[in-house]
Amino acid sequence: YRGGRLLFPADPSAALLALGLAALTPTHIAITSTVNNDVLLEVFFSATLVLLIEAMQGGLSRRSALLIGMTIGGAILTKATGLLLLPVFGFAVFLLYRSGSSRKDLLRNGAVTLGTALLVSGWWFARNQALYGQLLPLRLFASDFGHTAQAAPMVDALGGWSGYLMQAGLWTFCSFWAVYGTARDAAKGIPRFLPEQIYLLLGIAGLCAGIGLARVHFQRKALFSAAQLQGIHLCFLTIFLVGMAYIAFIMKYFQMQGRYLFPAMLPITAVFALGFRGLLPERWKNPASALLLVLLGVICLAFLQAVSMGTVSVARTSILGT
Repeated sequence: YRGGRLLFPADPSAALLALGLAALTPTHIAITSTVNNDVLLEVFFSATLVLLIEAMQGGLSRRSALLIGMTIGGAILTKATGLLLLPVFGFAVFLLYRSGSSRKDLLRNGAVTLGTALLVSGWWFARNQALYGQLLPLRLFASDFGHTAQAAPMVDALGGWSGYLMQAGLWTFCSFWAVYGTARDAAKGIPRFLPEQIYLLLGIAGLCAGIGLARVHFQRKALFSAAQLQGIHLCFLTIFLVGMAYIAFIMKYFQMQGRYLFPAMLPITAVFALGFRGLLPERWKNPASALLLVLLGVICLAFLQAVSMGTVSVARTSILGT
């Protein structure tokens, strides 16, 4: 919510919509109700982005530089995906420099951020080097994931990379919103989905948001200040980096799980809210946003019933594939 208020200060309802999207996404609820490192990683990503968006508007102070270093270091300790925050921070410094911030101050405070991040997480790299002979234990990771479903056999089964990537896009979209499974399903890489009509409705909402983003793009200079645009650019960069890391992962492992995009939940929901509301006339923005959240609430109830009753069959429909 804080991120949305910073990005859209003249439109509090956009922040509420972004908050509601995160709060009412069934898979997100399921992940955040279990003990795992994904939740903490999302907290650190979100905190870092909020601090960076604040810096876009008020400058990079010594205090904010210290806090950003702490959140980046915490993200790296939580999961190696936290390293993606380093280029996000570098891009933020570049944007601040282009907007007229002092190079000397940026270098000094940037050093504070990187030094703090190294102080928080550096010992982990030293430990990895001592134990595994690598700063990042990639060989151990590959060994641990060696028993899971691999991409190569699935590429052959789905008729090549085009079929594989289409299936990946479909399953990623559906599993981002609502997916569950049993231990037996998980061992076989088989997800369980809600009825396909639900994903069709969510897809329509996503398409509306995409069209709205295109509309907002051509009006961006009239709608947003330079600092707001910089914050939005940081959101897009974060989504891009997390998305590319996910694509690189599924090119090797058959792990088509939308939860891997949750580190970017703040920018995803903010951009979705921006596009969805940007498509609509002013008088329809709030009613349509409320209707979307009601729809998500109903989907949450359907998801809860499906999980508790075990009545949802394994995905095998024309839309979801086999």
